[in-house]
Amino acid sequence: MPFDIEIRELGRDDWRLKKELRLAALIDSPASFMGSYSNAAVRDENAWRDWMSSGIALAAFDAGSAIGLAGGHRPPHLAGHAEVVSMWVAPTHRGRRVAGALLDRIVAWAAANDDPGVYLEFVATNDAARATYERHGFVATDEPAGMANAVVMRRALARQAV
Repeated sequence: MPFDIEIRELGRDDWRLKKELRLAALIDSPASFMGSYSNAAVRDENAWRDWMSSGIALAAFDAGSAIGLAGGHRPPHLAGHAEVVSMWVAPTHRGRRVAGALLDRIVAWAAANDDPGVYLEFVATNDAARATYERHGFVATDEPAGMANAVVMRRALARQAV
């Protein structure tokens, strides 16, 4: 991994870090996410403890400092497929393959759960995100996005033999 980047799964007790990173993402790139800073800032402790509790929440660290966030879950509308959400890397660490390291962990989580594929969406003008996702095997689809001006991408996963 680049620069000794560590990817760590966040649990319920990491609620303060989940909140800190999510709010930083919403301040830095408000148009890139479906949520808003004002809504996220007023969530209580239990809401942050439960955030991504039915999926996986990950943080990226460089020399002990948190510098990225991503989540994976299985929303009902995707019929058992995993979805990457809340992907964010601090501006100081962009271009260093941190997003790819987070993405690899979510894809591994989905594959370990025998998901048939992984979906994600991002703002269409984010060329760096598109390049990262394409580099990791995601392909654009014509499916409708939940956000305005967004692209939906999918990566099929090999089903494990029984």
